[in-house]
Amino acid sequence: MWRLPRFESLLVLLLPVLLLVQVLHVQAERVPYLTFADKFEKVDSSGKRIISDDFVYGGATEVKRNFIRLTPDRQSKRGYVWSRQQVNKDQLELVLSYRIHGQGRKWFGDGLALWITHERQHQNGDNHGFVDKYYGVGIVLDTFKNVEHRGGHKDVTLQINDGRKTLDDLNDETKIGCDAAFRYHAASAAFDPVYSASRVQVRVDGTKITIRVDPRSEGKWTACYEGELPFSPDWLRRATIGLTASTGSLADNHDVLKLMAFDSLDDYGVSHADSEVWTHNYSKEFDKLMDSAICDQNCKITILQKFIDNFHIESEHWFEQLKESTQNTVAKLKERERLNSRRIQVLTDRMNEILEKKINTQFADVKSSLEQKIASSVESELTVSSSGWRLPFFLLVVALAGAFGLAYQKYQKLVKSHLL
Repeated sequence: MWRLPRFESLLVLLLPVLLLVQVLHVQAERVPYLTFADKFEKVDSSGKRIISDDFVYGGATEVKRNFIRLTPDRQSKRGYVWSRQQVNKDQLELVLSYRIHGQGRKWFGDGLALWITHERQHQNGDNHGFVDKYYGVGIVLDTFKNVEHRGGHKDVTLQINDGRKTLDDLNDETKIGCDAAFRYHAASAAFDPVYSASRVQVRVDGTKITIRVDPRSEGKWTACYEGELPFSPDWLRRATIGLTASTGSLADNHDVLKLMAFDSLDDYGVSHADSEVWTHNYSKEFDKLMDSAICDQNCKITILQKFIDNFHIESEHWFEQLKESTQNTVAKLKERERLNSRRIQVLTDRMNEILEKKINTQFADVKSSLEQKIASSVESELTVSSSGWRLPFFLLVVALAGAFGLAYQKYQKLVKSHLL
């Protein structure tokens, strides 16, 4: 079985990379206003975490200490992150680290997208949480295979729009891109919130675009797509960078870990990103290196610090999962209580309606019968008595009717109070 190299071998492997990074550092620089990475320690005036002064976010997006969650593993959620500034360059290399995972084994969705467009800010829509009629490109990391789309399916799809294509046009045109197994089943034993991640690399040079993928964040890039864009050579300068994710009837956690932007297309950017990935992945073996002769005091301190960082990442992940699960359970219980209360109220109103209708019917029958008897009695008495008795008898009838009405009202109140 293949095993990770020992620490000594690790140093030998990483040394050329580190030297290459130093040499290329003078040729390429990060674009700070298009770059972010954990840890997200800054907060705004309300105490809410922010990504940086150069990015805004909204919708269902929540910024945690070690990752940005665009959507939780819940239905009908949309979230976004968007750059405040335009690219203002003709060349750009982006390396996005992300993690899509959830409890669903067979059914999940919908996906995450990286946008390079002329939209100055995020616009909400049905295109993975973004609008359809935009000018630019979108790299869609699509986890749901929609059979209704006549254009087929690619796990990594490149959308190209000149501002005129509708969502139906985008869905029905033949997909370009590649397939890649980047989605994680969170309930599987192989899932690890510290090491389970994915990456996509996008290079834009004027009208040329190149996409590569590293589905398991191993530092192993696979070609995905390369082609020409039907735009002007300087289109990238006016573009902004955005990230969106959405869920519908199916759901997943869509997490963003970091976004690195570089101003030229030499190998510095990807080498720098790869060196971070290799070092992080090899930290699985660091516990075996504490007793190594080559690992001095500074080495041990570095290893312990890495253990602490990994512990924080893992703890935050499981804490968020527990919190979301608890909130979801409480929300379901409240909804069930609301529905039960509504059903009880409907039944109570129906019973009151039936009883009131029945009592009114009986009252009308009794009243009619009583009136008939009174009329009959009065008529018979009129034939044998003088008119002097009429006024007292009339008053007696009125008094009896009033007493009966009061008794009926009292009865209704007792019935209602008993039901309630």
